Amino acid sequence: MDAYYYECLKDGQYFEQYIYNVLEQLGICIVEPFLTKEEQVLGENSAGVEVKHDRLMKRYGNIYLELEERVTSSNWIPSGIFRNDNTIIYVIGDYDNFFLFQKGVLRSPAGKAHPFKGGMKGGHSRLDC
Repeated sequence: MDAYYYECLKDGQYFEQYIYNVLEQLGICIVEPFLTKEEQVLGENSAGVEVKHDRLMKRYGNIYLELEERVTSSNWIPSGIFRNDNTIIYVIGDYDNFFLFQKGVLRSPAGKAHPFKGGMKGGHSRLDC
């Protein structure tokens, strides 16, 4: 893992904690995130909430969805909204604006296109806000 990976990881963890704090102020309590690799197979946390910081949302005016992740140069596995875990709610945004979606709702339109066709590439997609 390189320095960029760890920078993104730390940024995501800070944003995740920010979201947990905002949701707690709204009366929605999220327990501590799963930290070990063994726990993360289950999901991000026991509440079934996944949080993603989209640092480019303002620039492009849409949100970024992860569909797959690269394991090797030619091998991709389901990730993000297609990861098979306990996630029910998907939170994505930045420190000014964020959105809460049911994971199943996000899967519906994205599931109709292959990640490498129809404008999507690299296992990612952007939805206009």
